[in-house]
Amino acid sequence: MTKPLLIIVDDDRDMAEFVCDVGEDLGFEVKICTSAKEFQAAYSLKIPTGIVMDIVMPDMDGNELLKWLVDQGCITPIVIMSGYGGKYMAAAEKLGKSWGASVAGTLPKPIRVDDLEPVLQEIINTVN
Repeated sequence: MTKPLLIIVDDDRDMAEFVCDVGEDLGFEVKICTSAKEFQAAYSLKIPTGIVMDIVMPDMDGNELLKWLVDQGCITPIVIMSGYGGKYMAAAEKLGKSWGASVAGTLPKPIRVDDLEPVLQEIINTVN
């Protein structure tokens, strides 16, 4: 049986590795992308079970990437994370949902394992 795929997109490699470790512990196959373009290529190859994405990235920010996902017809649960916190993440979540994105939650950086695990577990439960 194949593991569910989690794609993480974050230009902060250390943060992506942290999320990767938690995702793998929960049973995901994990792909890390450090740019939106890399993510788009990975998404085009295989639609993931879950997406964890930073909202502030160079070249294409998370809001633009959310819009791209909606344009692709993406129904995959998306977890938004950011070091900018509160109002910024709430605005991104509201914008994403208004476009029809399946935003599963938001996580402020630095992310705590106790906050990340339940969100990822919820996503993995949808395929089991």
